[in-house]
Amino acid sequence: MVFTEYDFIGRLGAPEDQLWYDNIQEALKRLGHDFDVRFEPGKQAIHHALSGQSDGLLFQSPMLKELFPSLVRVEFQLAVVPIYLYGMKERELDSICEQRIGMLMGFDEFSVRLQELFQCPKPVTPHYGHYMKKMLMMLKSEQLDWFLAPVVMEPFLNAHVDKQFYRLGASEIKLPVYMYLSEQNQALAEPLSEALAEVYREKGVDNTSYRPVRLGESLQR
Repeated sequence: MVFTEYDFIGRLGAPEDQLWYDNIQEALKRLGHDFDVRFEPGKQAIHHALSGQSDGLLFQSPMLKELFPSLVRVEFQLAVVPIYLYGMKERELDSICEQRIGMLMGFDEFSVRLQELFQCPKPVTPHYGHYMKKMLMMLKSEQLDWFLAPVVMEPFLNAHVDKQFYRLGASEIKLPVYMYLSEQNQALAEPLSEALAEVYREKGVDNTSYRPVRLGESLQR
């Protein structure tokens, strides 16, 4: 089976991220399937999953189901990824509710989450974009004050921003991530969820952390 993943994550992921893929591969193997990953731009990855040109998507937000109802979520949570605001310089938090925050399409829920986090009088009105590089250009040229992104995107930011960026620790939001199946694979969702749970349990892997380290171990980041 071939699954797609956003190219700005997979190609620049840390070596320890391989454990994520090993767990998925083992779960699929137990169900009689092979496993391969294809890294593609976000819109293309989603299109291929929707059209059945791929078997599904990896490491996606729980909100994806609301945006694309035909995709089938595998209910076992793979991991929890921290999301932060990134900027080119430190700014006053007192006015953050009025600052210009960019985020990729599909992150809609986080305007409300930011409102709760910073006690804004109303939901933050974000500037949405489809393309990561374009959003980073807007950040570098100060058309945006902040860009909301998962921590797994940091290698991409480092590769495409020629200045040191600032990560706002106080903005941390936890994002659970899941596998999604293309519609033609929907019968696989429940057995795959059970197989993943079994693999994680047998390996003693914690699925509530950013890095899926084994319970009792620590991992320097």
